[in-house]
Order: sequence, then structure tokens, then C-alpha cells
Amino acid sequence: YVSEGLFSLIKLRLFAQEYERAVYELAKRIVSVADSVRIDTAHPIDYRLAPSAFGSPGSRVGTARPMQITVVAPTRHDLPEGRSPEYYGDTPEEWRPYYPDASRPLANVAEELVRSLNYQSVITPFDAYQYADHAPPSTPEILLLDRWALRNEDHRRRLAALDSEHRPWAFVVAPWNRRDPQSSAAEAELAELLEATLPAMMSRGRALVSPAARGVPTVESFGQILPRVVEVVAQQFLRHAQVTPPTQERRDRAALRPYEAEERLDRASLPPDRDTS
Repeated sequence: YVSEGLFSLIKLRLFAQEYERAVYELAKRIVSVADSVRIDTAHPIDYRLAPSAFGSPGSRVGTARPMQITVVAPTRHDLPEGRSPEYYGDTPEEWRPYYPDASRPLANVAEELVRSLNYQSVITPFDAYQYADHAPPSTPEILLLDRWALRNEDHRRRLAALDSEHRPWAFVVAPWNRRDPQSSAAEAELAELLEATLPAMMSRGRALVSPAARGVPTVESFGQILPRVVEVVAQQFLRHAQVTPPTQERRDRAALRPYEAEERLDRASLPPDRDTS
């Protein structure tokens, strides 16, 4: 446990009893602290600004992994003909497809869900989205797509170019509020535009997370589907991202870790007067 942590106890059946003992002792400690420590009333803080208990922001441990969320939606100032402005704001990020049942912008809902999965979301409008042709991935990507945006010829052209690239770490989620009468009336047309513009992404979406490709009907469904999408794009990103071999210094340091752990054990077992550290 000292050198490898709980991971080795979980993975090796040989240590099944030791793992149960470790969990039991941890549970006892939690109960003991809960019974013996009184926490005074305090003002709530923004936990996003609190320092990580598992490492400094610059360290590997405790640092949230990046996840890009791109919003493909019009604003209230450039809506296609026949579309009501009540679902939109001054920026694409203010799109709220489930209004009036859910008045929060969908990007904010997605950001909270992604953050709860230990990812740091980077939200951008599609107009600011940039990628290099045939470049290796730099982060997993989720596109929140309003089908009404496909009536914009420039959006269709750029989305089609993105679809032509082999980018399995990019995934489309297409919210579709069937209680919205305008969307219901235009569903057949916009669904056809979606298939024609993003055939590769839609095919991949149906194979991996089918509900996300078919159209997510409610904000509750969105909350259930998005974690599955995050898992898929994260796995695809790891499969295709470039691996940087460790430097010789890092390899040497990793090789010394077991000996450092043994040394700490030896020191801990010494009586106080013999511990020369």
C-alpha cells in the first residue's frame, strides 16, 4: 500500500483482504472525524476558486483535464426566417433550446456537467472555432448543435469541412425540443440538412451514443446523455493523441520511487531517538 497505493490492492486478488481492511479503516476514520469535529457556520465560497486538495494547479495530480465545448447556434440578431428569438441571446453561448421549461443557457448546463466529471470546459462559439487540417487532437471536443444554424450557408460549409476530417474525438450533440412548435414544423427539413452536412459524425454518433445523434428532447435527457458523450470523446482522444515519451530525468525519478518508499517505511519504523532524518 505504501509504494503502490489502493490501486494495486484493487487490481490483485492476492490483496483482497488487505483492500477490505484498508477500506474498513478508512471508513472508521471518516466516522471518527465526523463524530469528533464540529464545523462552524461559514459563508459559502465558490468552490471553483478554491485550491485543489490534491495538488497545485501546475501539477499533474489535481488538475482538471480540458474539454472543448463549441456552441453552433445563431444569436437573436441573425436568426433564420421563421425562428423566434426567445430561445436565443446576444451570443451563441446564450442559446437555450429547452425554454421555457429550462431558462438557463445550455452551455452553462454543459459546463457544470463537464466540471462534475473532473474536466475543465472551454466554451467557444462556432465562429471562433479553429482547427488545423490533419492535426493531432489537442483536447476532446463536443459540438452543441442547433439544427436551425444549418440554414446558414457558411455554417454548413464549415461544418462539412470539419466532418470531412477524421476527428473521432469530436462529437455532435443535437438538442431538439419537440415541445417547440417551430422546431416540430421544420424537423424533417432540418434533420435532412443535418445528415447531409455531417454524415460521418452522425454515423459515428449513432454507433456510439445514439440518443445524442437522434436529438435530445429535454434538459433532463441532456443531463443523462452528456456524461456518456464525455466518456466517449475522452476515450477517442486518448486513442489518437500523440504520446510524448518521458525524458531521461523523469524515467530516473520513476525508477527511484520504490526505493524512496522503502526508505520512508524504514524511517517510520525507527524509534524517535534513532530517526536521523
